[in-house]
Amino acid sequence: MQYVRNTLGMQVCCIAQLSDLLAYLSTQTGNEMGQHLPKVQAYRDRYGV
Repeated sequence: MQYVRNTLGMQVCCIAQLSDLLAYLSTQTGNEMGQHLPKVQAYRDRYGV
């Protein structure tokens, strides 16, 4: 978001937060979307978002 806002000068509107994505992915165990949960959690742990 910050890149788009600062570099491209475009207005950005957040419709979901990382916590929303994590909550959704945690309900998707056993299917294709659920496999992304560990990587998204690792991103949050690394960048503190």
